[in-house]
Amino acid sequence: MKTGTTKLRIISLCPSATETAYALGLGPFMVGVSHQCDYPEAVASLPKLTSTWVVDEGDSGAIAEKVQANRDRWGTIYDVDEGLLSELKPDLILTQQVCKVCALPADVALEVAGRKLAGCQVIPFTANCLQDILDSIRALAYAADIRRQGEQLAEQIAETVSRVKERTSKVEPKRSFIMEWIEPLQNAGHWIPELMEAAGGREALANWDGRTRVSWEQVLDFSPEVILISPCGFDIPRTLQEIHKATSRPGWSKLPAVRIGAVFIGNGKVITRYAPRIKEVVRGLAHILHPEIFPQAPDPRLLSPLLRAPL
Repeated sequence: MKTGTTKLRIISLCPSATETAYALGLGPFMVGVSHQCDYPEAVASLPKLTSTWVVDEGDSGAIAEKVQANRDRWGTIYDVDEGLLSELKPDLILTQQVCKVCALPADVALEVAGRKLAGCQVIPFTANCLQDILDSIRALAYAADIRRQGEQLAEQIAETVSRVKERTSKVEPKRSFIMEWIEPLQNAGHWIPELMEAAGGREALANWDGRTRVSWEQVLDFSPEVILISPCGFDIPRTLQEIHKATSRPGWSKLPAVRIGAVFIGNGKVITRYAPRIKEVVRGLAHILHPEIFPQAPDPRLLSPLLRAPL
């Protein structure tokens, strides 16, 4: 499988994997993506191989109920266009085994590929920690026979995180809470708490094994000094549509983060993706946690103070 020929045909069924493929220079070999893949802009013209039975209508609570109902009935919320998949004849399919809700799960992709595409290689991205992300980058680069590019990209990401961590190691960590879903209330998990801690936060409520529900009482008891509201898959304007559901909770105004104006809205289409843009994410997190040593504000479309969040 050589990228120097036109024989390599790649399909990505995971937005994070799609971003990684393009960052590695594999854009010319992409022949299809999932309906969720929206970055870079070049993916807009590619065939879409998935769809979902859960339409983004209603608030986060209604969406969560629809997701659970479909998973209970069908085992998944996604559908794959198997006919189109066969027509595109991929050599390589990129998928994920991080979350069964955020993108098509690896087991579904493997099952479909096993029935429809003899000899097609499936690479499932993982992201329980930063090292998993780096290993997934290397795995894709190895499969595409571009090992050097993979090593370079992985090293760039690791070096960025390491440099941020070195600077924040000299300051007191701040109690931080990432709200990755509004209703039901959920915190961030997997690699995100690791980035937050590298940026100088203390994520006592985080579950490093994955996103989990937390009670509002737990948040009040933790008394975070910095709050980041970044629901998975929501950009900033979408989050602002129901920000009142977070800010109207009892005791909200008494939280230290609220009193000092350290509540931020994050773009969940970037922050919750395990892709090369985590370099921008970790620098942005460092700014909202310790602006005195990271004065450069991030792009407001990535992270923005609640009171100045762009509409």
